[in-house]
Amino acid sequence: MKLKSKNAQFLFITGLLGTFTSFSALTMELYFGLYTSQFLFFVIYLALNMLGGLIMVYLGAKIGGKKYE
Repeated sequence: MKLKSKNAQFLFITGLLGTFTSFSALTMELYFGLYTSQFLFFVIYLALNMLGGLIMVYLGAKIGGKKYE
C-alpha cells in the first residue's frame, strides 16, 4: 500500500501504533483478572470487549452501508 500524502502516512502510523497500545492494555487487564483470581471480572471484561466490538463493527457497517458477502 502506497500512501501519497504525508498526512495520510501520519494518520496510518498513528492508527497502527494506537492499536498496539489498545490491544496491550486489553491484554494486561485480562491478565490482571486472571493473576488476581478475579475470574468473574475476567469473563465479563472479555465478553463485553469482544461482543461490544462486534456490535460496533456491525452498526458501523450498517450505518455506512457496507455489505460483506
